[in-house]
Amino acid sequence: MGMVKKKGSKMEIQLFATVSKCRDGVGQFVQTHSRSLKLRSFVGRGSRRKNPRQVRHSMHGATAIEMALVLPILLLLVFGIIECGRVMMVKQILVNTAREATRRAIVPGATDRHIHEIILGSMDSAGIQNYQAHVELDNVTHDLETGSQDGNYHYNGIINNAQARSQVAIQLSVLHSDISLGPMSIIAGDRRITAFAKMRKE
Repeated sequence: MGMVKKKGSKMEIQLFATVSKCRDGVGQFVQTHSRSLKLRSFVGRGSRRKNPRQVRHSMHGATAIEMALVLPILLLLVFGIIECGRVMMVKQILVNTAREATRRAIVPGATDRHIHEIILGSMDSAGIQNYQAHVELDNVTHDLETGSQDGNYHYNGIINNAQARSQVAIQLSVLHSDISLGPMSIIAGDRRITAFAKMRKE
């Protein structure tokens, strides 16, 4: 029985020694390979670093592309705001001129020449050249003047012959493209800006 115990104890000691050697070998293997992996990752990171000049060139290229994409939209927005302000200004000029001309037309003794002088002076001061002016008498529209081929305006006498209590109206209109600035005239198209004022003859 004593011999069996001694043999068993010797086998246990040998098994324990073998396991400890295996464990030490595995530990050394892991340490060596982990060091090599860390070294490779460090070398890889260093090799992937870009040249500062390349970084600057790439940043300049990205900035140029962003500017090329954003600048047309920004310019369109700015010119659109300016064009809207221009249209509102011209619309208000037409409205004020039509009201002033209509007030003059309903006064006794008013003539077509008086009305045309008011409209012509207001349009010239605003820099509006190509416009149309019509007179409406009792819901019938007439041309205010028939042109100035010989340097003199010819009138139809609509206001001259207007009767008391008749409805007199002045209508002014101008093409949007004629008052647009620069390339915005292409977008304006054939739309007209109109103003209308109507009163009763005294």
